[in-house]
Amino acid sequence: MKAILNVVKEMNRKVEEAESKLRYLRGLRDAITPQLDELPKSPNVSKKIEWLAAAIVDIEKEIGELKAILICCRIEFCEWLNKKISDGDVRDVLFYRYGLLKKFDEIAREMNYSEPVIFRLHRIGLKKLGVQASLSDDYEFDSIAIE
Repeated sequence: MKAILNVVKEMNRKVEEAESKLRYLRGLRDAITPQLDELPKSPNVSKKIEWLAAAIVDIEKEIGELKAILICCRIEFCEWLNKKISDGDVRDVLFYRYGLLKKFDEIAREMNYSEPVIFRLHRIGLKKLGVQASLSDDYEFDSIAIE
C-alpha cells in the first residue's frame, strides 16, 4: 500500500508542476494575443502562436492522464481503507490526509471538527493500521511499511 501512496504523492506533484506550466503558457498566450493586432502579419509570429497552442494542448492532455492515474490510486487506497477500518470518521481522516494530501487544518474545516479531534482520529486510524502516529506534514506513514 505504501507504493500506492508514493504514486499518489508523485502524481500529485507532477499535476501541480504541469498546471504551473499551463498557467505560464496561458499567461504568455494572453500577453501575446493583444499585441498581434498591432503587428504586421509575419510567418514567424504565426509559427510561435501555433507552437504555443500545441504546447498548451499537450500539457492539458498530460494533466488529464496524470489525474486519471491519481484517481485510480485514490480509489485503490480508499478500497483498502474500507477493508481495514470500519469507523467512517477515522477512515475519512486517513483518506483526506494520505489520499487527498490535505493538511490537518483543511481536514478539520472540511469535516467540521476541531484540529485536536482530527489529530485523535488520525492517531486512532494509524494505530488500527499498526503504524506509528505522526503529525508531520510530509504525508507519509512513518515507521513501518504498509502491506
